[in-house]
Amino acid sequence: MNISRFFMRKKHKEDKSVSSHAAIKYKGKILNEKTPFAVAEAFKTLRTNLLYTTNSEKCPVFGVVSSYQNTGKSLISANLAVAFSMMNKRALLIDADMRKPVQHRCFSMRHEYGLSELLSGQCTIDQAVTSAEQYPNLSIILAGNIPPNPQELLAYEQTKRIFAQLRERFDVIIVDLPPAGVVADAMAISTLVTGYVFVVRSGESDAPTVNETINNMKQMNCTILGLVLNGYDIKSDNYYRDRKYGRYYYYYRREQSPDNTSRD
Repeated sequence: MNISRFFMRKKHKEDKSVSSHAAIKYKGKILNEKTPFAVAEAFKTLRTNLLYTTNSEKCPVFGVVSSYQNTGKSLISANLAVAFSMMNKRALLIDADMRKPVQHRCFSMRHEYGLSELLSGQCTIDQAVTSAEQYPNLSIILAGNIPPNPQELLAYEQTKRIFAQLRERFDVIIVDLPPAGVVADAMAISTLVTGYVFVVRSGESDAPTVNETINNMKQMNCTILGLVLNGYDIKSDNYYRDRKYGRYYYYYRREQSPDNTSRD
């Protein structure tokens, strides 16, 4: 298994009680010219690793999952999509967490139609896809109105047809999925996904739960491409104190913004 480590500074202990998506601040946490060097490099490394594993596929589809909420899954999905768009890839980000969607908050946007309307036949692909103004090569399909049957929508036969059409339009697709340890939505599209990126949060994701979730996904023929370790305290890692990598550590300390840790 390919392992990609996504280094970001831990939040303060009092932040661990976050339970509402509405209470989380997303402003400034999407990749931009002010993003700390270490954070930007981490996403570029993750992007490169994913491209290497799927270099023969015309339009790979990467599902981003976790065992449970508050791991940073949605922000990692958003930033990974942005990272691909920055290398002139026609990137599409799909908010497939139709239970607790957050991508509309990440990008501060509203749209009349979303994934729930698209999968239920209430709109067309052209109506569902919207552009991210700050990122010319990035398109987004928001979750839409929360449906009563999100897992069934994802498992619809027409979902295959829709994904096939989307793969003809884009170079890479990132799908933000609900926690696989809580609901089975992520597995419902296993045949449509090239592979899954599994997000764990340092100090909070327990190994037995993560292993159980991954094993359950493998039993459903899900391909796990690798793990992303989020919330890691880079300043405590001797790897970054080695003289060979001292410059990168220096950039991190000098350019680190007050709090850039991701939670979804």
